[in-house]
Amino acid sequence: MSAIRPADLLEVSTRFDTFTKPVHLVWGDADRFFPISFAQRLAAAFPNSTLTPVAGGRTFLPLDFPEQVAEVISGASARRTAR
Repeated sequence: MSAIRPADLLEVSTRFDTFTKPVHLVWGDADRFFPISFAQRLAAAFPNSTLTPVAGGRTFLPLDFPEQVAEVISGASARRTAR
């Protein structure tokens, strides 16, 4: 991560609104370092996004709440297959 230039991240963030494929965010609502407000802002930046908050979740959702993360992935896959 230390090799990533902040200017590159900022530049990419200006193009989120042009990415029209589905974006699914799964975010813990109890994370002190990455608050749910960050997820809400990120979801708002993409035109086709959904946000699934995980009650009590923090940074390592796939480890702490694997079932909830798997449900979101399964649901997204099922919706894509149904098209």
